[in-house]
Amino acid sequence: MEIVSVEKIPRQTKEVLDLAEAHKIFRGLRKICDQYNALGINATQVGIDLNLFLVKTNNRYRCFINCNYCTTTDEIVYGIEGCLSLPNQLYRVKRFKEIRVIGQELVLRDKKPTTKLVDFVTNDVVFAHELDHSRGILISDIGLQVK
Repeated sequence: MEIVSVEKIPRQTKEVLDLAEAHKIFRGLRKICDQYNALGINATQVGIDLNLFLVKTNNRYRCFINCNYCTTTDEIVYGIEGCLSLPNQLYRVKRFKEIRVIGQELVLRDKKPTTKLVDFVTNDVVFAHELDHSRGILISDIGLQVK
């Protein structure tokens, strides 16, 4: 599993139905995050058209599937973001200060993948960044490149 060129990134994703497959993808994505010391990655970045991403929080990887988000505030923040799909490039991106994430988290119970429903509010831009990938949006689509 490796990062694909921008041209090969799927711009639409499908619902994750096979949890064993999702867990296998998660393990591959986790290795890439470790390799690049990344805070998150989406399955689309390795050419897989599934609504699946992982985020590193509190030194632990969490895998989310079939998620979407909505805004909880009109307040806007600006930040500088990078992306594994756009190496050596930084973009100034406008984001909502908080978003509400709704979907499922992939978890292991008795060594078997299962899910738990998630519905939470976060101000962590990594979630918005990865969720945008599931919507076919890259930071180069919504931000201004920093020279």
